[in-house]
Amino acid sequence: MNNANIKIIISKQDLNGKKGVALLPKVLEGVQWTTERYGTAGKLEFSILNEGIIYPEEGDKVEFYYNGTPIFYGFIFTIRRDKSDVIKLTAYDQLRYLKNKGIHQYLNKRADEVIRMLAEDYRLRIGELDNTQLVIPRRIEVNKTLLDIINTALSITLQNIKKIYVLYDDFGKITLKDIETLKLENEQLKSSLNLCERNYKEALETMEDEVNNAINDRLKDFFVALNSAQYGNFLDKIPLIEETLKNIRKNREQKPSQDINRILISVKNIIKFLKDQGITPIREVNSIFEGDADDIDEMDYIGDEFIGEETKLLKIVSPGYRYEDIVISIPKVEEVKE
Repeated sequence: MNNANIKIIISKQDLNGKKGVALLPKVLEGVQWTTERYGTAGKLEFSILNEGIIYPEEGDKVEFYYNGTPIFYGFIFTIRRDKSDVIKLTAYDQLRYLKNKGIHQYLNKRADEVIRMLAEDYRLRIGELDNTQLVIPRRIEVNKTLLDIINTALSITLQNIKKIYVLYDDFGKITLKDIETLKLENEQLKSSLNLCERNYKEALETMEDEVNNAINDRLKDFFVALNSAQYGNFLDKIPLIEETLKNIRKNREQKPSQDINRILISVKNIIKFLKDQGITPIREVNSIFEGDADDIDEMDYIGDEFIGEETKLLKIVSPGYRYEDIVISIPKVEEVKE
């Protein structure tokens, strides 16, 4: 991907009636835009360089453009910083706020009017809302998410007039469209999705090119090959080898022979050499933690599929390794089942 075609604007929150400052960060590793099934918030993930003048905060607005085309408008929810001055950000669009719960009631309203009412109550930006035609006499919703309330109104509409309406965020505006109308715009939506998929793949290729310019190709290839299946995934076996060495040292009753001792010393020196060269584990092997699908997004996962925002007890079975900023192998994690 050509970063010159990407523009991301981070706008600070408005304070005391003054418009927040707009910042134009340097995007390092491309952009990943994720949209899921209907009614689910869109997500934007990207990394920027901490240049000392940009300090993003949760709640800041994010706009993403590609070739001048508006793709995403949302708000920062998570910020991660590392020692290399890289800031990793995750933003969601307005539909994320539809997870709020409360008590709501309405009388003689169409589904589109219900959406407008809830959006105005929570000060969400509203776009085009198609007239859903059916008037719903009365409903009282207790301890339901805003999205549940909206889905109920749309389901009642579908049952009575057999029409389907689709709810989504259109660059920062909650939008409701008749699915028949939406089909007419489907080609544009497909083009946007295909564009983002191509952008993501090109971003990975660009990142690899930048890596090749920053380090010695042969050195990188050597470590990658060392951890390949052809050579027994040597790096992934280091924790097991170190554990074996510890057990041998602890076992005072059975001292290894001189020949075996030489082999053990050689293995220990190889491990020391790799560490001295900057080969470091990404995670701690055998560590156990509770996490969801987002937490293992960059890991090799073994276990049952995550459902929604479900969390599971997880165990690191292989730590994964990196050389400086280059990932040689990703961590492997498996579900802990009782």
